[in-house]
Amino acid sequence: MSKQPYALHFGAGNIGRGFVGAVLAHAGARVVFADVNKQVVDLINKLGRYTVHILDGKENEDSSATVPIENVAAVLSNDDEALTEVATKRNLVLITTAVGPAILPKIAPSVITVLRARATTGKGPINVVACENVEGATVMLRDAVMKQLREQKADAEVIDYAENQVGWANSAVDRIVPPYEPAALDVGVEAFYEWDVDRKALKKTEPDLHIEAIRPTKHLEKYIKRKLYTLNCGHAVTAYLGYLKGHDTIAAAISDPDIEPVVVGALNEGGLALRKKYGFTEEEHARYIDTTITRFKNPNVPDNPHRVGRQPLRKLQQQDRLLGPMTMCRDFGFSRKNLIKGVAAALAFRDDDDEQAKELKERIDREGVQKVVVDLLGLEPDHEDVKAVLEAYEQIQKK
Repeated sequence: MSKQPYALHFGAGNIGRGFVGAVLAHAGARVVFADVNKQVVDLINKLGRYTVHILDGKENEDSSATVPIENVAAVLSNDDEALTEVATKRNLVLITTAVGPAILPKIAPSVITVLRARATTGKGPINVVACENVEGATVMLRDAVMKQLREQKADAEVIDYAENQVGWANSAVDRIVPPYEPAALDVGVEAFYEWDVDRKALKKTEPDLHIEAIRPTKHLEKYIKRKLYTLNCGHAVTAYLGYLKGHDTIAAAISDPDIEPVVVGALNEGGLALRKKYGFTEEEHARYIDTTITRFKNPNVPDNPHRVGRQPLRKLQQQDRLLGPMTMCRDFGFSRKNLIKGVAAALAFRDDDDEQAKELKERIDREGVQKVVVDLLGLEPDHEDVKAVLEAYEQIQKK
């Protein structure tokens, strides 16, 4: 039997193919995608390959390099027989996901199928890494798996395998994968990417899969927060301010002289707090912010404010990309005036195709913006941050 390691990736969408699957294939893994979309699964199995287009920042017609991804396969994520075969008859060493945080509990039964098959056939350890845009995604998946195993009154050997033979490793992933319309399964991505994984949680597997692109770290939290409070924060502020000014792309929005200073200001405010809490040096964090702004300005990444700004209520959660850095700044006594402008812009975001945007507008119309701000921030009505957000929101409404 070949010793080539296999990786099973849940989610054959753009991020799955353009980022996670591509990195795994480049590392020498045979990638098998699992997805609910039969059309995509059939197409992957028919073609067995796809191309990743690297969208660089040059302003010319042919502005992408191409990376072929070969020897890929796919299974339906509810096909227990196919999942069992991958789990037992291949050198499976890694399970990854890119399905969205809300879907993680829904794929738990499929993960259980894989783990049960390995446990009952004496297979060795395996690692699970959820690559989602939320902190602690792998633990969320693990908890869903363990809960369902206990509800099913699963055999002790299966529970023991899930608890002791699986490396449930949280991760932080960063790559912009915009909407792209090439041939068939092809994907367009920016050149930049980062993938940090909790080194302490990983298990030794046989065969070993060394992924050079992954940065194992004992300090995952600080990289998760840096990405959330810089890349995600800046992306959101750019999107909401760009929406208010009618820009069609993120690149156009960040190039607006009225918008860029607010975005950079917000990142510098949050950056001061990140440096204070996690020990990033001034030089390295300034470089990280500069890189982030350069990524937003890439004219060949066709991202738009509506896609980036969708689900504003999730983005306005207290530990998320807008209120998280704002709270950290407040705790340290630092300025947060630009972050406050970003929060106000998020409150003014409207999109009839986005359920959360509609819900946000309905709440403001029904309850009044002050109550919504008080509820979101978790502060008293007379708190200076509540007053500042309301003032910034009123200024937006006057324009």
